[in-house]
Amino acid sequence: MDHVLAPRTDSRVRSPLVRRLLAEHSLDPAAISGTGSEGRITRDDVLRMISNAPEHPMTTSPNTIEGHWEKFSGIRAKTGERMLLSHATIPQVTTIISVDYENIARVRVARNPAFKSEFGFSLTYLPFIAYAVASALREYPKLNASVEDKGLRVHPNVDLGIAVDINHTGLMVPVIRTAQDLSITALARQMQELANGARDRKLSMDQITGSTFTITNVGAYGTIAGTPIINPPEVAILCVEGISKQPVVVEMPDGDTIGIHHMGALSLSWDHRAIDGAYAGEFLARTRTILQTTDWSHLV
Repeated sequence: MDHVLAPRTDSRVRSPLVRRLLAEHSLDPAAISGTGSEGRITRDDVLRMISNAPEHPMTTSPNTIEGHWEKFSGIRAKTGERMLLSHATIPQVTTIISVDYENIARVRVARNPAFKSEFGFSLTYLPFIAYAVASALREYPKLNASVEDKGLRVHPNVDLGIAVDINHTGLMVPVIRTAQDLSITALARQMQELANGARDRKLSMDQITGSTFTITNVGAYGTIAGTPIINPPEVAILCVEGISKQPVVVEMPDGDTIGIHHMGALSLSWDHRAIDGAYAGEFLARTRTILQTTDWSHLV
């Protein structure tokens, strides 16, 4: 059910978005200092009030509360702040497509022993997906963009953000610069180095800012589909879902047959201000085509 907008009881509340945030979080505008013109309460004023709310409100007698309380980590609080901003400001839609990864699976089986011996870590599906996404974004540039004011800034390079879980305390998004120019091996190595740096808290600010498109990967947990939240001001985020062996119809020259292939879904959340469903669908279809038809044996 949609939240009802807060009533117009304070002349400093002029924005429908601000009234909606006040209603969603049961905030009294009288308790908020406005920083806008003539003391107007802005979206940032409300978000600041939400983030500075009492950390451990006691609404029940301590003797009746079960479990224990944990303070949000700094990175968890920051993650929540950005996700709240995304939810409040972006008309988000999620589109999902199924992908046949069988060709990639076979290349991984053949190449992984030598790859792991040389680099010290396994060759996963993610570098292949990043390669396909970066290639498809060159053909669908409005998804490699940021919303600015009332317009769209389309970026010349694919600076690919890869969401990394920091031991369940929050997310960090290190950035692979000019991903469209990198090989599968280079993408894999940068992903590994940046993920390690993120978990060890050793990345510079330049390494975790300025992404133009983000990929998040929860497929290792066997997920089927999800609705990832866009990382503002970006236009889209792609979630890699679980990849598993499934029965599929295989088209053969002499007719269709049933085979066992590695299948998985890609979930794209996108900003409806920037594009429409047809554009998002075409981008996903193009990404799938690259993943399914590329001769990967010559690229790893």
